[in-house]
Amino acid sequence: MASFGISQDTKLLLNAVLNEHVSYGRPGIPTGLSVSSPLAEAMMIGFDHFLRTDPAVTFAVRFVDDIVVVTTGREDPVIFRGRLEAHLPHGTCFNVKKNVTLEIPEKSTTLQVSSNFEYLGYRFRVRDIANSPAPKNPKDVTRLVDVGLSDASLHRYQTKLCKAFRVFAKDNRFDDLLHRVLYLTSNYRLYDPRVGRKRLAGIYHNYPFLTHEPGSSLHLLDRTLTDLVHSSQDIRAANGTIVSPQQSALLARRSFVSGHRSKQYYSFSIKTLAKIKRCWFDG
Repeated sequence: MASFGISQDTKLLLNAVLNEHVSYGRPGIPTGLSVSSPLAEAMMIGFDHFLRTDPAVTFAVRFVDDIVVVTTGREDPVIFRGRLEAHLPHGTCFNVKKNVTLEIPEKSTTLQVSSNFEYLGYRFRVRDIANSPAPKNPKDVTRLVDVGLSDASLHRYQTKLCKAFRVFAKDNRFDDLLHRVLYLTSNYRLYDPRVGRKRLAGIYHNYPFLTHEPGSSLHLLDRTLTDLVHSSQDIRAANGTIVSPQQSALLARRSFVSGHRSKQYYSFSIKTLAKIKRCWFDG
């Protein structure tokens, strides 16, 4: 292991930790420790250097062990994959089940859409749109990249919306429901005493790269919210809970698209945030 200017005592301690990990027959490096991330970064230095210098690579990004590599497409995929694997840290390999290879064609007048792929909670989709009614060559076509929520992230937001309305059907506390919808559709500032400053969170700050094209993840979430506001009233009435027209209007004005695009902010106290989140664990 390279020293990186660390003290001898630190190196001895790290060696002891790693030796203990190996003695139990565990692969890779220890997980869940404060040093796990720096150790992983140190292990991947050689791999990162390969990605920066290989002529076939036009773009590469890595977050711990989640990696996206874009190439010229002119290389032999089998040989290139072998080069990638050869530069992985000793004793490691790619997860075959999670490995995806996509071939994205050049711009075409047939307006093809490439396959989707997911990365760090996002779903990416490459598509071509025509700049004229009958494009005759690729210059008449614009390539776009739509960025949406991954299936798991989208489902998580939809589940939280449904749970918020389910709890409201039981307790009839509209203020709590409104706070939960505001929390999901907007952004907020929260003071972090560990660093002595405010942190930003919410739909924009959690997913800043989302795009807003029709049919996007944000539009799908707005549709889910609209369905819950308007189509679930009979269900709530059956439980003795009635939503007034004014309350429905307040909920209907909330929008994931607007909250993300305009970076709308609301203030929540620590006590209110705890109440907001409780229903997603108990509901």
